Amino acid sequence: MKDKKTTLVLTYNNVEGYPAGVYESDNNKVIVHSQDTGRYEKSPDSRLAELLENLHEKVNLEKIDKVIVYAGVNALDGALGAATSLVHGNHDVQLVGCYCEVDQKRSFAYDRGIGFIQSECGGRETLQNVIDNLLKEDFRVFDSVDVIDGVKWA
Repeated sequence: MKDKKTTLVLTYNNVEGYPAGVYESDNNKVIVHSQDTGRYEKSPDSRLAELLENLHEKVNLEKIDKVIVYAGVNALDGALGAATSLVHGNHDVQLVGCYCEVDQKRSFAYDRGIGFIQSECGGRETLQNVIDNLLKEDFRVFDSVDVIDGVKWA
């Protein structure tokens, strides 16, 4: 049996159809690390800071093959900083971003040799499509699992 490729999706928004959690198909695993609550109670910067603060508690980055980071106009500096840290940690990073400040996002991606996918504002539907494509076959979800293949999830 071949090893599954694991992708981490990091966004301060929710992802349409994929609440924070672990999703798996025969060939791929996707961990959605998102802020599903507090959208109107907290700023995007605060939501992203919370996600980054508990990232290492919830995800074993050594088990991650690819990271997809959403960078909207809100919390842009924090999202680009997170992507930079992950690139420096030798992770394969892909940036998803809306058309707001798109030239800055494209330049950022180009300068670091990472991919860029343009999305709608919020990235919710684009991230859903990306995850759908990663999980095309034999889709199943794990609701309340503490550890899956060394990846911790609270």
